[in-house]
Amino acid sequence: MIHEYFGVNLQLVWDAIEQEVPRLQQKIEAILREWDEGSRSED
Repeated sequence: MIHEYFGVNLQLVWDAIEQEVPRLQQKIEAILREWDEGSRSED
């Protein structure tokens, strides 16, 4: 997608940002919560 510098479909990039980033954020937050809960139980 990025290697074709002059042919980047900006709508495709924006759609990916709008759709995939929030999903990724939710997954990362869930992982961090699990990690935090696990580290507390080890204390």
